[in-house]
Amino acid sequence: MVVRRVVGYASGNERVSVSKSVIDSNLIDRHTNAAIEKESHGIFCEIREETQDDEVLIGNEDNIDGNTNIIANNGRDGIHFRRRADAVIDDVRIIDNIVTLNIEDGIEIQGLNGLEDPRDARVELLNFQVDDNSITENGANGVALHQSADAQLRVNMDNNLIDANVANGIQLTENVNSSIDLRSIGGLWTSNTITNNLGHGISHNAATGGIIFDNVIEMIVDNALLVGLNGVNAEGGSLGNFIDFNGLDGIEINGAGRATFTNNIISRNGHLVVNDPTQGGGVD
Repeated sequence: MVVRRVVGYASGNERVSVSKSVIDSNLIDRHTNAAIEKESHGIFCEIREETQDDEVLIGNEDNIDGNTNIIANNGRDGIHFRRRADAVIDDVRIIDNIVTLNIEDGIEIQGLNGLEDPRDARVELLNFQVDDNSITENGANGVALHQSADAQLRVNMDNNLIDANVANGIQLTENVNSSIDLRSIGGLWTSNTITNNLGHGISHNAATGGIIFDNVIEMIVDNALLVGLNGVNAEGGSLGNFIDFNGLDGIEINGAGRATFTNNIISRNGHLVVNDPTQGGGVD
C-alpha cells in the first residue's frame, strides 16, 4: 500500500504546496506482500485543508509496456484519490498502470467540498488525466468518479482498457447538499475500450457541463463531458469509444447537465437483462 497525504494550513492567501511527485514501477499486491493491510487501497492519495498538489504522476509516460505499476488484489480500490475541503489539485496523471483484481473499484477519484467563493477556480477545477491503463476484473467499478457540493472534476481518459469489472465500466455519482451547488464532472474520453463489465458500460448519475473558470488559460469555459470525437488518433485508431458486451446498458444517463456522445461503437450490451424492458439498451 502506498499512502500519500497532503494536509496543512497557511496564513492569508498562501498554501502548503507539494509538486512533482512520481509513483512508478511498483508491485502493489496484497497477495505477494504480507505487509499490505487486508482492507486498504493499493495507492491512496488524500489532499485536504489549505494545500496544493501539482504534477502528480502515477505510472510513467515512456510508452514502454511492462515497466509500470502493477496494482492488484488489494482489499479496497486499486487507486483512490480524494480531495477534501479547500485543497487545490492540478495535473494528476494516471498513466500506463495495470489495475486488476482489487476488491472494490479499479480507480476512484473523489472531489469533495470546495471553496466558499467558487470564483477561485484553482480549486473548483480538479484536473486528472487517465491514459493507457489496463483496468480489469475489479470487484466494483472500473473507474468511479464522485463529486460533492461545489467540487468540479475534469477527468480526461484516453486509450484505457476497462474490461470485466463486476459493476460498471465507468460510474459517475454525486452528493448534493444544496440546490445551488456548483458541482460538475467533465472531460474528454477517447479511444477507450469498455467491455464485458457486468453492469453498465457507462453509468452517468452526476451533473456534467458546469460553467467554470479555467485558471490555466484564464477564461470561463464549459466543463463539458465529451465521450468520443470524430476522426482518428496518430496511430489511425478511432477517437470514439468501443462500448461492447456489457451486462446492462451500454450507456445509462440519469444525471443532470449536458454531455455529448460522438463516434462511439455501442453494441451487444444487455446480455444479462432478463424480463426488464427498462434495461439492456445501447443508450438509456
